[in-house]
Amino acid sequence: MSPSLAALIIWIVCLPVAFGLASLGPANPFLLRVAMVPVVVAIGGVIVVGIASRRLPADLASGIGAGLFGGWVAFTLRVALHGTPFGFDGLAGDAGRMADMANRYASTWRSSDGIVSTVPSHYPPLFPWLVGRTSALINVPAWKLLGPAEAITLSFVVVAGYILWR
Repeated sequence: MSPSLAALIIWIVCLPVAFGLASLGPANPFLLRVAMVPVVVAIGGVIVVGIASRRLPADLASGIGAGLFGGWVAFTLRVALHGTPFGFDGLAGDAGRMADMANRYASTWRSSDGIVSTVPSHYPPLFPWLVGRTSALINVPAWKLLGPAEAITLSFVVVAGYILWR
């Protein structure tokens, strides 16, 4: 199996597990015992990759490690955002503008600013467009999808970087 494909498959399998585990229980990310959970998960992942590197070819083990690391990033970000419907920085500043754009794209396909609908967007529109269209598809407000979308995107960046490196 290709190490890049292994990384992608492992990441796809880890993503729903990471989201599910991060939402279990009334976790408060500001408590030390909760904030340490991603560290314990990281130690477990390092042990798994260490064992895999002894039994599998090194390049395949690195692909498994990259996929697990991407899943760990998603888990860590979801634990950090547990209990809030917002993404990072809430709805203030640039995050608020991003939420406005995503809400706008939930009702229109064309590029437009989040505040003034007749003006084209001056931000790169791909991320809010995807969030907005997903919002329209699943009938959930776009601002509620920003946190999960940030976690998925940032965790995929790890795997995409590995694939580009390979």
